Amino acid sequence: MAKKKLSPYTLYKLRTTRRDRHVWPTPIQNPRPNTPFRIRELHLLKPRRILGAMTLPLIPDTHGGVQARHQAALDGGRFLIQRCGGCGTAVYFPRELCPHCGSAELDWEAPAGTGTVYSVTTVRRKPEAGGDLNVSLIDLDEGVRLMSRVEGVAPGAVRIGLRVQARVVREGGVGLVVFDPVSTEAQGATR
Repeated sequence: MAKKKLSPYTLYKLRTTRRDRHVWPTPIQNPRPNTPFRIRELHLLKPRRILGAMTLPLIPDTHGGVQARHQAALDGGRFLIQRCGGCGTAVYFPRELCPHCGSAELDWEAPAGTGTVYSVTTVRRKPEAGGDLNVSLIDLDEGVRLMSRVEGVAPGAVRIGLRVQARVVREGGVGLVVFDPVSTEAQGATR
């Protein structure tokens, strides 16, 4: 008996459902046979755990991979991003392959570090827990977006569109990228 080719929708459903089980449930009859969702195709796969690529936890990279090299650079006080040699696009968070074209020609470069706050939220905490904290999405001028925090201003004073400059700090022995607001005099000179 020849195996059927699974539809892209079914493969998507298999990657995004039942992540906590090692064996798939018994196939059931599709209540609406004319729809693209065919759960009865589950029996064509061997029982195994399937995880989507975006759901995997970040595992410490002890073998000198991309994440370990990036963290070592941060621990040394240097902020680096990758640039694809195939399509020329900037890439951050570090990866083995370019997410835009699939090329393995990713080179490290130091970004200018300037960017713009794309989105911001304030996490409210009790004063004894450290007080309020801002969490921001920053668009770097190189074209990548990363999550960090803006220091040097009150958490509630961070606004969308604020120009910021990156710097690396060490907290608990680990290097982190944080941002400081660019002074208003420098902002007026660049406009």
